[in-house]
Amino acid sequence: MANIQESILISCKKENVWECLEQAGHLEFFHPFCKVNKPLLWNDSEEKIDEIIYLSNLTYKRVFVEWNQDNFTLFIHKDEKAIAKVSWFIQEKENKSEVKIVVKPKANSFILRIIYPLLVPLYLKPKLKQYLKSVLTGLKYYIDNKQPTPRNLLGKHPWYS
Repeated sequence: MANIQESILISCKKENVWECLEQAGHLEFFHPFCKVNKPLLWNDSEEKIDEIIYLSNLTYKRVFVEWNQDNFTLFIHKDEKAIAKVSWFIQEKENKSEVKIVVKPKANSFILRIIYPLLVPLYLKPKLKQYLKSVLTGLKYYIDNKQPTPRNLLGKHPWYS
């Protein structure tokens, strides 16, 4: 399956980005489509699980499998099935931070696997890129303005608003 990615440059040190992302419930501060980000298991080790409820009431569980200041990886679950692998990368570049999100969707059914090659470039990739751009712009907004990101900051999204 194809990876879909987006990145943004934020005018702050990597530590400032990490301070935001390491907090339980962090999506509520900057995610423009998040209604609730509820920690289910959030401790000092790499064991982290939370739930995101979008403005559209769509609900996913996020299960983190890697966790450090340079990158973290999680699986998005719907009805106990992993539907996507998501990796965040944070890299410092000349007192700025580049934050990149890479999503690898999973086709969980036979029919979906058959139509997936057409579905990705025509529909899934543009919608996910729009989503990722909104999330990263929300993170930048939150860090730059030190206040919560307005909902639907770059406009509504058909899946999450």
